[in-house]
Amino acid sequence: MVSEHFGISLIEFLAAGLVVIAHNSGGPRDDILNPSLNDGRQIGFLCDSPAEFAECMRAAILRFDDPEMVAMRADAQRSLSRFLDNERFGQECCRQLGLLRCSSLSDT
Repeated sequence: MVSEHFGISLIEFLAAGLVVIAHNSGGPRDDILNPSLNDGRQIGFLCDSPAEFAECMRAAILRFDDPEMVAMRADAQRSLSRFLDNERFGQECCRQLGLLRCSSLSDT
């Protein structure tokens, strides 16, 4: 979906060890599959055109068990740790929003 805001289903796919293929916009690009948020690792594919989607789907299916794809899927699962700690997630949201102080989530 173009400019999807976050895409919880993408997180579920990553957690399940699947190869994620998403549109190169919005939350998938900025918050989920962005290599800069994943220690520079590619954890999925971002596509702009139907042809790119088709090529990535083909690669994901035909190369699913290749060592490179297995490593990508494992890296993707590890990348989810940033979403598991509510306190850490909340503080990172505050930091990204430029807020100087956020109350602890446990205080609410």
